Amino acid sequence: MAILGSFAGELFEVSDEKVITPYGISREEGTRWVAHDVMMRKPAAEFLGPSLGKASFKINLNTWFCENIKREMDKWLSMARAGTVGVLIIGEPIGVDSWKLLSVTQGWTTVSAFGKLLSATLSLSFEEYISGVW
Repeated sequence: MAILGSFAGELFEVSDEKVITPYGISREEGTRWVAHDVMMRKPAAEFLGPSLGKASFKINLNTWFCENIKREMDKWLSMARAGTVGVLIIGEPIGVDSWKLLSVTQGWTTVSAFGKLLSATLSLSFEEYISGVW
């Protein structure tokens, strides 16, 4: 088994029984600014510091590589509903602290004639979660 990363104890892995690998990984970092109004002049801009980072990626699920796709997708849905926070690791930890799972989108790609989910795409979005003040 090869472990590619994890979030809150859930592994992104490749093995002979399971393939849960992220793809289309994106990460966004930004800054925070405030504009102070000045009479008869343009506003004065003040840099406040970095904003919270954002990350997202997708996971393709297929019954050939994941025994119960619906259970796998619902596990992530439950984590989002519970406000799960954890370290996001893809190769190595990302960011300076933890991440909160913001949203989960389930794309049901292929459903059999009997209603069994055969393939799907799971889209996950995260935002940095800073647990303490430095």
